[in-house]
Amino acid sequence: MYFWRIEELKSKLRAAPLSERELLPYFLIFLLASEFASLIPSPPTTNFWDYANVLYGATLTFLGTLYVYRLNSGNDGNYFLQRYLALGWVITIRVLAVASPIYLVFCIFFGCPEESNGFAFSYLALVELILYQRMGKHIRDINVIDDQGKS
Repeated sequence: MYFWRIEELKSKLRAAPLSERELLPYFLIFLLASEFASLIPSPPTTNFWDYANVLYGATLTFLGTLYVYRLNSGNDGNYFLQRYLALGWVITIRVLAVASPIYLVFCIFFGCPEESNGFAFSYLALVELILYQRMGKHIRDINVIDDQGKS
C-alpha cells in the first residue's frame, strides 16, 4: 500500500491493474474513513456554513468524480475504481499534509473559529477542489500512457 510515493503507484497502475488483494486496503480505508467521519458529532451550533459545506461537499464529490471518470476516458476507460481509490488515498494524504499545517498557522495567527464561518468554508472548499484537480491530473497521466500503448 502506498502512502506518499505517487509516481511508484502510477507506474504500477500503468503496468497492470491492482489485484483484488492490493486494492483491498484502499477500499477498507475508504470505508473506515467514511464510517469514522459519520461518527463525528455535529457542533451544537449548526449554522448556514455547516449546511453550505455539506451541500458543496456532496456536489463537488459528484461532479469531481464525474470529471475524473471522464479523464479516465469515461465508458472506454480502464480500472477507474482502482485508480480512484488508490490514487485518491495517496493524493488525500499529500493534500492534507500541506493543507493542515497551513490551516494551523491561520488558527495561530487569527484564532480558530468556534463555529463554521465563511473563512473555514472557503478554505475547505479550496482544499477539496485541489484534491479533485490533483486526482484528475494523475489519472490523466496514467490514461495518456494507456492511450499511447493502444496505438
